[in-house]
Amino acid sequence: MDEQTIQQQMDLAEQVGQDGDARRATHLYQALGDSLRAEYGPYDSRVLDAYEGMARWVAAKDLPAS
Repeated sequence: MDEQTIQQQMDLAEQVGQDGDARRATHLYQALGDSLRAEYGPYDSRVLDAYEGMARWVAAKDLPAS
């Protein structure tokens, strides 16, 4: 997967979360992380970035609505 595609998928996941769909953002980040892990290995910084994004939105889902 090329860098531009990776960035586009990360941007999409982030925008989806910002638009209020934390669950879908979580799934998008997880799918990206899983794909990147299969291609680059578990310790690649792009993999870790995707899983970090997933973790942020998992935490956001658990926050009470304000």
